[in-house]
Amino acid sequence: MIRRMNTSKITFATLFALVITMTFSVITANPSFAQTASDIHGPPLGWVAHPPIHVKKAATTSPTGLSPSQIFHSYGIDQIGCSHTGTWGDSTLCGSGQTIAIVDAYGYPTAESDLSVFSNQFSLPACTQANQCLTIHPMVGKIRNDQGWGLETALDIQWAHAVAPGAKILLVQAKSSSLSDLFSAVDYAASYPGAHQVSMSWGGSEFSSESLYDYHFQVSGVTFFASSGDSGSGVMYPAASPNVVSVGGTTLNVDNLGNVNSETAWSGSGGGVSGYEALPSYQSTYGITNSGRSIPDVSYDADPNTGVPVYDSYGYSGSAGWFQVGGTSAGSPQWASITAIANTQRSTPMSSSDFGAENLLYGAATGAVYSSNYRDITTGNNGGFQATTGYDLVTGVGSPLTNNLVPFISGGTISPSPDFAISASPNSLSIQQGSSDTSSVTLTSLNGYSSSVTLSLTGNPTGVSYSFSANPVTPTTSSVLTLTIDPTTNPGTYQLTVSGTDGTTTHTTQISLTVTQPTVNIPLSVTVSTDKSSYTQKSFAYITVKATDSSGSVTGASVTLTVTDSNGSVAQGSGTTDSSGNVIFKYRIGPNSPTGIYTATAQATAAGHDPGSGSTTFTVTK
Repeated sequence: MIRRMNTSKITFATLFALVITMTFSVITANPSFAQTASDIHGPPLGWVAHPPIHVKKAATTSPTGLSPSQIFHSYGIDQIGCSHTGTWGDSTLCGSGQTIAIVDAYGYPTAESDLSVFSNQFSLPACTQANQCLTIHPMVGKIRNDQGWGLETALDIQWAHAVAPGAKILLVQAKSSSLSDLFSAVDYAASYPGAHQVSMSWGGSEFSSESLYDYHFQVSGVTFFASSGDSGSGVMYPAASPNVVSVGGTTLNVDNLGNVNSETAWSGSGGGVSGYEALPSYQSTYGITNSGRSIPDVSYDADPNTGVPVYDSYGYSGSAGWFQVGGTSAGSPQWASITAIANTQRSTPMSSSDFGAENLLYGAATGAVYSSNYRDITTGNNGGFQATTGYDLVTGVGSPLTNNLVPFISGGTISPSPDFAISASPNSLSIQQGSSDTSSVTLTSLNGYSSSVTLSLTGNPTGVSYSFSANPVTPTTSSVLTLTIDPTTNPGTYQLTVSGTDGTTTHTTQISLTVTQPTVNIPLSVTVSTDKSSYTQKSFAYITVKATDSSGSVTGASVTLTVTDSNGSVAQGSGTTDSSGNVIFKYRIGPNSPTGIYTATAQATAAGHDPGSGSTTFTVTK
C-alpha cells in the first residue's frame, strides 16, 4: 500500500482493477509531467498525493494474513531480546524510550479505538492517548476525514506499534494530500522531541528540482523511511532522496509458526535509478555503479497475498473491519520500528545520511556479515529489473534478519532471550451441535526456552466447553484441546484464542471454530416382496425391494439384498432403485437347495435419508 502522487496540474482519472486473486488495486495515472514555474521554496505546482490501496479482499470479522508472531519469527524480531507483551511503560518492551513518527494525510477518526482492537487481538500493550503512548497531531484545527488515507494510517500505526510496542507513536496528519502540506507535516515530525524515526508511506513521480527539497530529510538524529512504490519498476520521490531509506517489497511465504519457506521479489516493488538525484557516496562506496541514486535500499513483505491484518472500523471501499493489506508501505513503518529498537542501544540516534557508513545499513551488507544481517532476495522481478545476488533494483540489499542486524547497527550486544511460540493443529474445526472434536496445542522452544507454560482459551461462545489434556506444558510435551459443543449453542463461526503464559510473557494462536446444526435425515422405508410365496427346487424367485419416504418413491437408493436359506447359508446381491423406487433381484433355487423357510433381508441407503431395512420370507419345497 503506497501513496502515489499525481504529477500533472490537472486532475487525472483513477483506475480501479479487480484481479482474480481478489487483490484490489487502485492505480493512479502517471502521464509525463511538464515542469511549471513555481516558488523554489515550495513544491511544484499541482502536485497532490493519491492512495493506491492494496487490499487482498473485502473486510472480514476476524483477522486474516500473516500475524505479528509470524512476522516476528520470519524476520528474527522475536529473538532480539526485548518483549512484545506486558504493560505499557515496561522498560523491557521493544523500542522503549523511543518515538516513531507516522506522517499521513487527512483525518482518521477511529485511529485510537482501532489501534486498541488491534492491540487486544494480538496481546500487545495498550497504546492510547491517555497512557501517552499515542499522540495524534492534526496540522490544522479541523481536518477532513478520508477513508483511503484512513486505511493507510491504520496500517502504519498498528504495525509500527506491533514491532516496537514500547515506543511512543506520533501520528501527524497533514492538512491535505498536497506535497507542500505533507512536507509541513514531515518537518513537524522531525522536530518533535524524541522522534528519531519518521515513516512516510507515500510518494510521487520524480521532478527535475526534487533535490532542492532534500533538506527536509537532512535532520541530525532522525532516520526517514519511504516506500519505494507499488507499481513495479520506476522511481518515486521522496524514496529517491539520498537522505531517505527506501523500502522495497517482497512476497513472504511462511508456515503457521513463521518459519520462512521462501521470500522472493514482489512484482509490484518500486525500484530503479533516479533521473535527478546523483548516486550517493554510500552507494558508490558499496560498489553500486548506476548513473544515479538507486532504489530501494532494503526490502520487506509487501505482497497483499502474503499481507498483514489491519483493523479499520471507519471503513474503506464500502466495508469495515479486518482487512488483509499489502504494499511497500507495510515495510516503511516496520523498518522505522526496527530502527527504534536499535536506537535504544545507541548513545546517539542514527540519521538517514549515515546509513551507508559505519556499521549501518550498507555496512551491514558488506563482507562476511552480509548473510547474517540480511536475507538476500535473489529471485523474482518488478517488471523491469530482476532480483539477483547482492544489491538489486527490486529489493535493495534484502530483508532484515533483525536478531543479527539490530545488534550490528546499534553497536550493542543484544543477546536473544529464551522464548517460545505456540501453535494449534488443526487450526480450523467444524463441529456439529451436541458433538466434540480436538486440536493439538504445541510449544516450540526459541533460544533454549524450557520452562512451563500455562494454557487458556478465550473467545468460546456460550455452550462451548473445553479441556486441555495437559496444562501446563513445556516445549517437550503437547496438549490435546477438546472442544465440546452443547446442542443449544448458536451455529456460526467463532475465532478462539489459545494463550500460553509464562509470567509476564504471553503468546497466542488462533483456532477457527464453525458450529453447525446436525444433519437431519428423512426416514427411509424399505419393503421386500416376492412374486410367489412358495417355490420348488430348480426354479427362480423374483424378489422386489421398494424404497419410499414421506414424499413417495426414492430413486437411486443403494440396496443390498441378503437371502438366508433354511440351513443358514447366505447369498447376497446389490442394486439401485429405479424411478419407481424398485429394484428386482432374481434368486436361483438349485436342484439340491434345502427345503424349508428362506428369509430375504434388504438394507437400503440414500442421500439425505436415514438407512432403512425390510425383510420377507418364502418357502422352498421339492
